[in-house]
Amino acid sequence: LSTVFNGWKEKGAWILGTRGTAWQLEQPTGTILLSDAESKILRTSIQQLEGHALTSLSVDYPALSLMLSFSENYRLTVTPFNSDDDFDLPYWELFTPEHQVLQVGPRARWSLMQSNQRGLGKRQEN
Repeated sequence: LSTVFNGWKEKGAWILGTRGTAWQLEQPTGTILLSDAESKILRTSIQQLEGHALTSLSVDYPALSLMLSFSENYRLTVTPFNSDDDFDLPYWELFTPEHQVLQVGPRARWSLMQSNQRGLGKRQEN
């Protein structure tokens, strides 16, 4: 799993991205990192996830928040707010090794489409 937060990107088999939605990285001792941190702090702190296995993924409905749990009890949570809807951008996106992208949000919308043909995907609305 790779991450794209606020324009900072590392490549991997799976890529998770968020452009405007708040997120936080936690471990049992407390919050390590918030989405509004400076980019230098983002780069060094998010590297703490490197090498940790993804152990679970859950999506809360209807809020469409995302929670990823990793080994050693690390947890990454993406939490959309109503104000995020003003930008008409997905709350979060998950790119797969099969060149697909799952886009979630804004509002109660989601889509799964080919990532190399973004305009051709079928939009699913709930």
